[in-house]
Amino acid sequence: MNVDELVSLGQGNFEALLKAGQIWATGLQDLATQVAATAQTSLGETLAVFTALSSAKSPQDALDLQAKLVRSALERTLAASSHIGDASVKLLEQTLAPLTARATLTAETFSRRAA
Repeated sequence: MNVDELVSLGQGNFEALLKAGQIWATGLQDLATQVAATAQTSLGETLAVFTALSSAKSPQDALDLQAKLVRSALERTLAASSHIGDASVKLLEQTLAPLTARATLTAETFSRRAA
């Protein structure tokens, strides 16, 4: 393998690393936006329940509202956790794709040269 081929291979590897970094950064930003949106929805619902609690006509009504809030928050948390977990796995796969492709190409290049 001559110097030009090595430089080209190194440049391609560097470009794959940059691409993986861009994918990772964009993906993390998207995940943070999703988490913030979920938190904002939760806060809005919590404030609405607290407002309703102030006008509850009986202790039982207040308990029912609190139970509704807890149930809703739990359901939302489970759904968001599942979604974010899936999105995180997908992000990892997307981030590793250019690196894996370059590693495969590099290994094949050196295997052909050794043969």
